[in-house]
Amino acid sequence: MNKFITDKNQFIATATDFFIELFEPSFNSGCGNIEVRTFSPVTQAFFASEPEAAEAVFNLCNQGIDVYFGINPRIGNGGKKENIQHVSSLHAEIDYGEVGHKKCDT
Repeated sequence: MNKFITDKNQFIATATDFFIELFEPSFNSGCGNIEVRTFSPVTQAFFASEPEAAEAVFNLCNQGIDVYFGINPRIGNGGKKENIQHVSSLHAEIDYGEVGHKKCDT
């Protein structure tokens, strides 16, 4: 069962605070924008303020779309590593299990 967020003001306030923790120093230094992505459908957008990004995420989530964001600010409206000029945080991911991790013999 999908539970959608219905209190828009609370969501935007919470998400804005979260984005401020990650991105405020970068915004103050002109180091880039927040990247927001979806994969189904494929979309990519960049935001120069935390509240704008939070509202976009709210709207996407309430359409039932999975939303992702870059943990570091991006310049040039690109999502590649060369678009990262300032590191605001580090991310570690641990994958486990066998599904999706088998190497094909070529």
